[in-house]
Amino acid sequence: MVQGVGSVVSIQVDDRASFDATKVPPELVRSIPYFRIRRFNAVRLLSRTSLDERVALFLAIMRQAPRPVYLHCHLGVDRALVLAAAYRILIEGFDPERAIKDMGGLHSPWLRPETRYLRSLTPARKSYILHRADYWLPRVRASAEIRCAKGRCRYAGVTGAATAGAGSR
Repeated sequence: MVQGVGSVVSIQVDDRASFDATKVPPELVRSIPYFRIRRFNAVRLLSRTSLDERVALFLAIMRQAPRPVYLHCHLGVDRALVLAAAYRILIEGFDPERAIKDMGGLHSPWLRPETRYLRSLTPARKSYILHRADYWLPRVRASAEIRCAKGRCRYAGVTGAATAGAGSR
């Protein structure tokens, strides 16, 4: 998993064990930054304001995270989908209906609130979310590194780094 990845963005509650269990070729020696979006459970999909803030934080992370970015979630069918689709709409200029169609085959249990949210990304809301991403940009720091060597990867917290959270304004 880490061979071609430039950085990891995690929206999982605690995934340190999954990285500690990752096996890689013994000759692979590298570290990649790890960003975590805290306090982002699936219920947040029901609150447009809360979701806007997490999308803004994700956009700020995407501006500075080395590419390609691996978006890590336990199942990858709700929060990860809405973040990826919002990115496509807000940054890449995708039509919301196309982004919704592209994510439709993954059977998210939260598809109705997700599609409602994605359809609500009007130009005015885009401007607001991008403004919030500008707010987050200087505040975002990797919360850890994934360090790989000798066939194993381990999670290593970064001293003094704040975990990316979306709770303050």
